[in-house]
Amino acid sequence: MPSKAELRQEWNNAGKDVVVLHQFDRAKTRPNPSPYCLKLETFLRVAAIEYKIDTTQPMGPKGKAPWITFNGTDYNDSQHCIELLMEKLEDKNIDKELSANQAAQARAVRIMFEVGFHCNQVKARPKCDMHLDYFRTTSPGASTPGR
Repeated sequence: MPSKAELRQEWNNAGKDVVVLHQFDRAKTRPNPSPYCLKLETFLRVAAIEYKIDTTQPMGPKGKAPWITFNGTDYNDSQHCIELLMEKLEDKNIDKELSANQAAQARAVRIMFEVGFHCNQVKARPKCDMHLDYFRTTSPGASTPGR
């Protein structure tokens, strides 16, 4: 594995206005299962912003994913990254033609979706663990990947 200094040099040399998206590895035929990684990568695709994916350091300085390196600087939080990129790359601002009312509606829908999705993930996690525990106790010799 390359050293942190080698990785930093690689990220900084990605090119002007090229985003290095740091996120978890994904399956070959599936998008990233993390909703925040999926959100940020989808934005990059919709806005046609050139990007490279780095999975060697998925967790950022604040211990969260995703995060980006843009023109040699690191940024955290998917929504902050999107807002920053739309500000720095004005021609890639996908919201520029929205009226104030439309922008407010879009923000409300985004927040409702994110909060609702996060709450459902948090609520579903104990149920998933409960089913895995049940599977382990009722299936002799059963093993659960990653446990």
